[in-house]
Amino acid sequence: MQSRGLPEDGRAKVRRAHILRKRGAGRPARLSAGFAISAIAGIVMLVLSCGDGAVEPAPSPTPVATTVVVSPTSATLTALEEAARFTAEVRDQNGQVMAGTPIAWATSDASVAAVDGSGVVTSAANGTATITATAGSVSGAAAVTVAQVVSAVAVSPSADTLVALGDSVRLVAEATDANGHGAVAATEFVWASSDTAVASVGSSGLVTAAGNGSATITASAGSASGSAVVAVVLAPAPVLADSLSVRTVYAIPRNREFVQAYSDSVGAALHHLQVWYRDQMDGLTFALADTIPDVCRLSVRDDFLTVHPGGAGERWDAALEAVSGCGPKHNDEAFIWIVYFDVDEPCWTEERPQTLGRGGDGLTMLGRWDLLGLTDRSNSLPCGHGGQPHGRWVGGLGHELGHAFGLPHPPGCEAEAPTCDKEALMWVGYAWWPDTYLRHDERAILRGSPFFEER
Repeated sequence: MQSRGLPEDGRAKVRRAHILRKRGAGRPARLSAGFAISAIAGIVMLVLSCGDGAVEPAPSPTPVATTVVVSPTSATLTALEEAARFTAEVRDQNGQVMAGTPIAWATSDASVAAVDGSGVVTSAANGTATITATAGSVSGAAAVTVAQVVSAVAVSPSADTLVALGDSVRLVAEATDANGHGAVAATEFVWASSDTAVASVGSSGLVTAAGNGSATITASAGSASGSAVVAVVLAPAPVLADSLSVRTVYAIPRNREFVQAYSDSVGAALHHLQVWYRDQMDGLTFALADTIPDVCRLSVRDDFLTVHPGGAGERWDAALEAVSGCGPKHNDEAFIWIVYFDVDEPCWTEERPQTLGRGGDGLTMLGRWDLLGLTDRSNSLPCGHGGQPHGRWVGGLGHELGHAFGLPHPPGCEAEAPTCDKEALMWVGYAWWPDTYLRHDERAILRGSPFFEER
């Protein structure tokens, strides 16, 4: 049965058109499939990028110590053994603080300032030092200055008494820092007296008596100061007599010159002893033939005792012979004689005891060592006698003068008995003169002497 309504050719056109539509419909289908595949691949990539295989960003650089800053940058220590703490801050290349970084501390001069492992610096001496803190290959530094500042001044002796116009005593000032360490030797002191009518003081601490009373002598260094009290108690004028008195001779060898200080110091010592004996004897004392020694020029040289070949007794006789033309002798009824020889002697030994520095039978003879001691120059003495105080030499004269008056050593002392009265003037108490004394039996002997009267 044939179709009706369309011619043959029309049916053919319709078939072709149908076929074309199918092909046309199929081509878009193929495009849609390609797009889908691409989309799926993209989704897979997104899924993979969010999984365990993700790519990490580049790590930050490791911190490296780049700078070290020490605080404080400088410090001044004003006392020895004073301490100061320094700290060090380490920063990396980004300027960040590197806490806990090990620090090595060092000093450029440990004799000035030492530093420990925690940055504590301790002063040791005046000067400067650089303190360094090191972390790895970098370091920082701070400057330390040690400059002692006087915190206290002590004056010695802290008290003294002068007993004649023009008498003097040298005071010594010592400066210390806040930790009690002696300040530098170059410390300059300013000396002052509270009453110059009583005692004046020079720039070196030499105090000179000017009148009765008491004065405070002050030494200042910066804001610190120390003081001593000096009393001036003027003794009565020396008691003189033409006879029954103590007469002194200053014996000068032919190769030596007269020294005024020797003469003056002997006269002053005798005056002091005259007053001291009066205090010990309840108003009795000896008279002086003169306030100054007689000068006796010798024909021998100052080494005549050193080269003398004889024993101690023979050398004593030789010394007395050398000065006999000027009057000294044993057991003179008119005078007790004191002779000071400006001569040398070797140190005392058992084999060769010294000649001078002895007394007895109305005569005592002493040597150059005593002259140097009386003039405050005992630092130059040999044989261990250097540096002894002035009073020891005045007391030594008082001891030998006691022998000349007839006083013996205290009982038992020469035998070193435990009952020896060691502190008495007539044993070793003379070394602490005027803080010594006459024993009761010694005072009884002197009361019977024609040379002691109430004066």
